[in-house]
Amino acid sequence: MTKVSLSSRININTLPKDGTELNLLADAEQLGKLSAEVIADEMLGVSALLTVRPWKMKGAVLSGIVKAQVHQMCSVTLEPMTSAVEFDFKRFFLPASDPAFGMEPVIDGELIIDPEGDDLPDILEDGHIDLRNVIVEELNLNIDPYPRATGAEFAEKLEDTESSDTHRPFADLKTLITEKKPRN
Repeated sequence: MTKVSLSSRININTLPKDGTELNLLADAEQLGKLSAEVIADEMLGVSALLTVRPWKMKGAVLSGIVKAQVHQMCSVTLEPMTSAVEFDFKRFFLPASDPAFGMEPVIDGELIIDPEGDDLPDILEDGHIDLRNVIVEELNLNIDPYPRATGAEFAEKLEDTESSDTHRPFADLKTLITEKKPRN
């Protein structure tokens, strides 16, 4: 298992036939920069166990488990809280020149993508996978944008807002519709 940095780029042209395993651990400087790019207030820690394998003729598949500690504000109480985030992912990469990118049907010049189908592969940049970009995207997809602290509930419940002094512009509409006016 190879230790890598969050800022690493993986050259898929030098991948062993069976792939390779990577151990990623973000340092304090990387966490500070990462905090500005994700939906959490602060990243307290990020680690990942990743596997990169060749895929198709010139592509690669990157999969793994990411664990993170994030500092956020509770969406109910607005109190600071720390959450643990853990998820697995799988991403496929191909060069832009690969014929697989042209396999999607085109109708009247529009690319037709099945919303229920598999995601399109990511494009390799000069034969490299940028780990930072992948981890940032996956964190933003998996961090809860509206976290709720354990036991947090709204302080007040909505009360019946109808009162006698409330003007309701359509209140008389029913009587106007049900009244029959004689036709002349």
